[in-house]
Amino acid sequence: MRDYHDTVETYKLVLKKNEKTWTKEQLEHFEKEIKTLELMRDLDRKERLMMFDTGEYNNVVKAYCRKAMGMHEMDKKDIDAVLSNLDWLFDAMTAELALQ
Repeated sequence: MRDYHDTVETYKLVLKKNEKTWTKEQLEHFEKEIKTLELMRDLDRKERLMMFDTGEYNNVVKAYCRKAMGMHEMDKKDIDAVLSNLDWLFDAMTAELALQ
């Protein structure tokens, strides 16, 4: 995918240009981010969507949803109901089907 390719190449240039100004932890983070983006770049759309059919990604999505609903000051009961529905949807359909 072109966006991933461009982002990877930009990150590599920035990393090389500024590597002496960053801490070891920042460099390690940047290198891991590049590695992840390279992986995503090399997957086709169907393979990228398959990654969202895993429990780890579902947990991240639910965490974002919980935070968004909390910021919207939704009632805890409603938040729990929505997250329960998300659990069911994650189990009942693929990411590709959810996007349709």
